[in-house]
Amino acid sequence: MAILRRTCWLRHGACAVLLIALAPALPAFARFQGPADPSPATGIARVMAQGVVDLTDTQLVWLVASEIANPPANAAEANAATGFLIAGNGAIIVEDLASGDQTRLAGGEAMLTRDGEQELRAALGATAASYFAMELHPAQQQVEKPDGGYLGSAFAGPGGRHDLDLVGVELAAGQSINIPAGVGPTLVLVTTGSAEVATDKAEYIPLATGEAHSVSGPVTVTGYDGGAAVAIAVIGPAVPRLVAIAPPAADGGDAAAEPGDKEQSEAPPPAGTPELANPAERRKDRTSTPVTGSSVDPNDPDGDGLTNAEEDDLNTDPGLSDTDGDGLNDGREVKEFGTLPLAADTDGDGVNDFDEFADQLMAAGETPPAGGSGQSGASRNPVMVDQVPPAAQAPQGQPGQPAAQSGGGEGDSDGDGLSDGMEYEIGTDPFNPDSDSDNATDGQEWNLGLTGPLNPDDDRDGKLDGDEINAGTDPNDPSQ
Repeated sequence: MAILRRTCWLRHGACAVLLIALAPALPAFARFQGPADPSPATGIARVMAQGVVDLTDTQLVWLVASEIANPPANAAEANAATGFLIAGNGAIIVEDLASGDQTRLAGGEAMLTRDGEQELRAALGATAASYFAMELHPAQQQVEKPDGGYLGSAFAGPGGRHDLDLVGVELAAGQSINIPAGVGPTLVLVTTGSAEVATDKAEYIPLATGEAHSVSGPVTVTGYDGGAAVAIAVIGPAVPRLVAIAPPAADGGDAAAEPGDKEQSEAPPPAGTPELANPAERRKDRTSTPVTGSSVDPNDPDGDGLTNAEEDDLNTDPGLSDTDGDGLNDGREVKEFGTLPLAADTDGDGVNDFDEFADQLMAAGETPPAGGSGQSGASRNPVMVDQVPPAAQAPQGQPGQPAAQSGGGEGDSDGDGLSDGMEYEIGTDPFNPDSDSDNATDGQEWNLGLTGPLNPDDDRDGKLDGDEINAGTDPNDPSQ
């Protein structure tokens, strides 16, 4: 079955025909997306992420795993599956290794993932960040239940291309949300708090933080005492594929392309669109400005002392000599100083890598990067630089603790991840790991750049920043 529609693009003065091809391989009961079909997000719920995905007609299972994303220098590659990622206690970056496309997820944000994609998943900041993966897997792969995760029962895949939605909702105690039935089991995950899942068969499933369950048919989710944040994955109706058909040939011949004829069925890219011969090379097609000239070494175009192969292994930019912008080129960080070329502050002490070696580098006539001071103990935090309060006077010592020197001390008396010198620089207390008493250490707040270490409630919503970070809500958004 097919529907032919003629559409004109007036700018080109030509008409083309769109073929809405209803794939014959779909099961006879498959229902296609209609214009009146409602969103699965009803009431106070919202769609967090969505996409159209190809689903097999063989057996599938839902899987939920709680994962950790390490800082960029230690980030691990992951084989993506069809489903969603939800950031937990911190922001993460997801990079498609084939295209170089990146997605940044703040805590509580989500994205669609597609089966077969190779991704690099990294935390932003000096500490690891957590995230949830909600995935569909072929049952024949015999996937195992992750530690602390969930593995559902096998169900018959709907086949064809389907709308896949991730619905998010925050429920107060006793508050409920109804989710209509999808074409497959609906997966419910409680990211914080606790809730109850009720089915139309009078089944009631309690879920705590990090727990999940999949059910067929419509679903009602109710928040328990303290409320809950819930993510719900719904498999929606089938979606027809639109295939462009070429206009009739000038000689009256039939120039219509077959749906499988890629060269004729795909519209040409807009003028000026760059083409990459190998999609795997797109990761290197970044906004950096490579060095040019007759003396450029093709194996090291940015002149940082690392070959293209070495930069590829390190995931640094072969067209940018200083990938992390800390003032030290990538080659020197790896071969001379032993610092990380993907982290401007390798040891996470609040002092950028150039400033760690400022005395040595300045004595050799080198200049600090823009925003750096060239003085040991100075900070170059690009997130907080405009919010740094005036430097505080160093205390003259406290009972049982030695007096520290202002400005240059490299010790960490309170063990909060910030050196004493750094704490004097920004005005926090070097003998109190939580200067603003918001249940997040000074080091966490400064190094991650999420909140201010001298403001216990950055968004002024009456909830302490540390409590919001631990609960997975945004400490800079008063609505959460």
